[in-house]
Amino acid sequence: MKAFTILLFVGLVLTLGCSKEKTTEPDTYVAPVAPSRLTVSLTLPLQARLTWQDESEIETGFEIERRVGQNGVFNLLLSIQTGFEGKETHTLIDSDLVQMTTYSYRMRAVNRSTKSEYSNTATVTTPDLFAPPSDLAAHQFQEKSVILSWQDNSYIETKFEIERRDSSSNYQIVGMVNPVDGTGERSFEDTTILPVKSYYYRVRAENDNNDVRLSNELMVVTVFYAPTALTCELAQGEHMGVTLRWQDNSQIEDGFELIRKSGLGAYQYLATLPGAEGSGMRSYIDENVNFLTIYDYRLRATQDETNSDWSNASSIDTPLPERSFPLGNTGQSIIMVWMPAGSFRMGWSDWEEFWLRVEGPAHSVTFADGFWIGKYEVTQGQWQAVMGFNPSSGYGEGDNYPVYNVSWEAIQDFEQHLSEQFRLPTEAEWEYACRAGTTTRFYWGEDRNLDQVGEYSWYIGNSGHLTHPIGTKAPNAWGLYDMSGNLWECCEDWYHETYEGAPSDGSAWLTPEGTSKVWRGDSWWGQSGRSALRTYAPSGMIAGFRLASSTLPHP
Repeated sequence: MKAFTILLFVGLVLTLGCSKEKTTEPDTYVAPVAPSRLTVSLTLPLQARLTWQDESEIETGFEIERRVGQNGVFNLLLSIQTGFEGKETHTLIDSDLVQMTTYSYRMRAVNRSTKSEYSNTATVTTPDLFAPPSDLAAHQFQEKSVILSWQDNSYIETKFEIERRDSSSNYQIVGMVNPVDGTGERSFEDTTILPVKSYYYRVRAENDNNDVRLSNELMVVTVFYAPTALTCELAQGEHMGVTLRWQDNSQIEDGFELIRKSGLGAYQYLATLPGAEGSGMRSYIDENVNFLTIYDYRLRATQDETNSDWSNASSIDTPLPERSFPLGNTGQSIIMVWMPAGSFRMGWSDWEEFWLRVEGPAHSVTFADGFWIGKYEVTQGQWQAVMGFNPSSGYGEGDNYPVYNVSWEAIQDFEQHLSEQFRLPTEAEWEYACRAGTTTRFYWGEDRNLDQVGEYSWYIGNSGHLTHPIGTKAPNAWGLYDMSGNLWECCEDWYHETYEGAPSDGSAWLTPEGTSKVWRGDSWWGQSGRSALRTYAPSGMIAGFRLASSTLPHP
């Protein structure tokens, strides 16, 4: 039996309730005006609501016609007797509908003798009551789970099953969602995923008849958050090391794989580090490092046999170790820099201009062990603290000025006051430390026109004929200051006219004895202070020194 509901809208009630009365019956022999603004919409999947505007005051009712499908014909659906209500809005509910069908409606007003023209045609299509899910999408907000969402288009499903497969397996059910009245967006969280893996999902809707509808297929690649913000710096403490710090962004890693490369080499495995619960800042100290080496580091998070992407690369150029040692019981200290074991070519170079005979012949020197050497020249303040007086006068005075006017013998006395933990450097040690791995005229380059000498040296062109406080010019590559200019520096060796017969192991040349000690480095009244430059004197007002040691603790 067809089901209809007629709703005479509130406008009719208002008309019937007004005080105006019709004193004569309308002329029913004149055709009524056709209804207008006919609309139709679904209030339920299989229920249509028709609304129209009554434009006539002389109709006695309406005829509503309906066509089923696009190619059908209009048939009378319902006749409504309304009386003479005037121009009002009316509503009709049609519940005699089936799914996935297009319905078209039209209507006209009637009275006792004639009918109006038809209204406009209004059309509506009923949905598929068991339409498949659609718009399956994924929203992964953390490594441990994937949230799936889809559009529920069905009205009669009894359950949704979430199916998943990987690239080498068939679909398996990983979860179920109970139905909800009506349509709308649904969701499911899959917490059984593995990181860095490709998964394929689909949603399966099922009804009471065991009919099945499948959603679109969705591929999801799960994430494994890589470490970020990797930094490295020199470790604090007695021994050389590099402290690495990074941001751990993963919640699931069981460790980290650390790789390192030296210089222009390739990355190599360095260490496997334990993971930590949750995310946050992590750190590690690499103690297996060498001096004067450029290291690059990267790392990645690991879980079983799965790895995250690599972190950013972080680089460090390891300097030579330096350390502050006490100057006896004076309360003062001295900063020493560690010179690594190695070899160098001592003396003038074959291509060097303006060399002197006493600077050759050039020869190879090898240090089997490292040694300490002063970062700066010994200062007047340090001499005063140890010896109780300041011999420097007339060419720059102050605690932070280099000490001068000291003889080789006075320096030996200074060393004895320090329990002989310190000594003068050998001439080979001095030049090895000065050159700092270079083979050029100066430790800053060839500088043929002396354009850069003023950046590194106090010399006759900028000194004002005075010494200057230590460390006020640029250092060499190994962090030593004033190796060129400011003051000549006394060495342990006796002076010889050439290097014929000089030791090749870096030791002091003490036999045969001479009458003068070697001076190196030039001074404030010199011209340039080449790395190979050498001279001699028994003592002098423009001579100073820096300390060395082989007995202090090694780094």
